[in-house]
Amino acid sequence: MRLSISSVFITLITASLLILFLHVLLTGKKSHAFFRTDFLTILLLTILLRLLFPIEFPFTITILSRHVMTAIRNVLVHPIARSFTLLQLLLVIWGMGVLLQGIRLLWRIRSVHALCTYLKKHSRVLHLSDFGISCEKADHPVYICNEIQLPMVPGFQQAIFLPADTCRNEDLHFILLHEAEHIRHHDIFIKQLVNILAVIYWWFPPIYLLQKQIDLYLDMRVDTVVTRSMTLTQYQAYMQTILDIQKRQVTSTPESMQPQFNCFLSHSEKSLTFRIHYLMEGIFKKRTNRMLLLFAFILPFLSNAIIMEPDYINSPAVQDTFSEDDFNDGYIIHHKDGTYTFVIAGNEVHINDPDGPDFQGIPIIEED
Repeated sequence: MRLSISSVFITLITASLLILFLHVLLTGKKSHAFFRTDFLTILLLTILLRLLFPIEFPFTITILSRHVMTAIRNVLVHPIARSFTLLQLLLVIWGMGVLLQGIRLLWRIRSVHALCTYLKKHSRVLHLSDFGISCEKADHPVYICNEIQLPMVPGFQQAIFLPADTCRNEDLHFILLHEAEHIRHHDIFIKQLVNILAVIYWWFPPIYLLQKQIDLYLDMRVDTVVTRSMTLTQYQAYMQTILDIQKRQVTSTPESMQPQFNCFLSHSEKSLTFRIHYLMEGIFKKRTNRMLLLFAFILPFLSNAIIMEPDYINSPAVQDTFSEDDFNDGYIIHHKDGTYTFVIAGNEVHINDPDGPDFQGIPIIEED
C-alpha cells in the first residue's frame, strides 16, 4: 500500500462520483422508492474510507496513462523557482488551509461547549425517565430552555435540549425517542468525522455537498430505527410530528454552527419532504432493492480496483530530461505490494515491467 499523486487523483474522482450519486439519491423525487438506509450506510462508509485512505492496495490494477497522468505529473513537478516545484507550492497552500480550517473547527466546538454551559445554567433539568422513556443504558438529562426553538443534541453533549413550549406538545414522546437515538448511535462522531475530512479536503467542493447530506442521512437512519416497532397509527403520528415541528423551523442558529448539532428538524423544506416520502415508502418497503444492495456490497472493491499511473518509458518527457549517465546510475525498487519504482536523478517513476529492454542492467533493490 502506498500514497501517490495517482492514488490521490483517483480518490478524488471516485469520491466525486460517489458523493454526486448520494446527492441524487437524497434529492430525487422518486429515488426513495428504490433504497433504504442500509444501502446509504454502505455508500457513505465507502466514501468516508476512500477519503480517509487515498492509497493504492495490493489488489489494485495499474493502468499506464501516457497522456493524462503523465501530463499532470509533468505540470506538478515543473520547477517554479530554485528547486521548488508547483507540487511543493500546492502542498504548502494545502497545509496552510488545513491549519486555518482546523482552527475554525475547534472554535466552533468551543463555542458550542460555551453555549451548552450557558443553557444548562438557565434551564430546568429533567431526565428521559421523567417522560416515560425507558432507558436501557443511560437516563440522559433533558434540559428545558427558553432560548432555543427546536429540540437538539448539541456537540458532544450526552443530553437533550428542548424548547420550553415543547413540554406541552403531544408529540414530545416521539421527539425524545428521536433525540435519544442520536445519542445512542453517537451520531455526532460521524458528523465530526465529516467535518475533519472537510478540514483536510477544504479545497475539494464535493466535500461540502457531503456535509449537507450527512444530516439528512442520520435523521433518516434514526427515523428507521425509531419507527421499526411502531404500529401503523403510531407511524403516521410520527410523520405528523415532523410536519408539525417543520412550522417552527429554527432561524436563530447560525448556519456555520449547524454541523455541531443533531436536531429533530434541521433541513430545508425539500429535504423534509423527502424524509416524509421516505417514511411513507417505508410503510410498505423495508429493504433496499436487491440489485442496489448487491452494487453497494461490491462498491468498496470497485472504488479501489483500478488506478492510472504516468508512463514515462520512451516518452519525450524522459528522453529530453535524463542523460545516459542518469539512467546508468538509476535503480529499481521492488515494493512489498509487488509494484516497481524506477529512481532516476532523484525522481521516482512507477514502471510496469522491470525486465523490459529499457531497464537492462538496472539493479533491482528489494524494499525493506
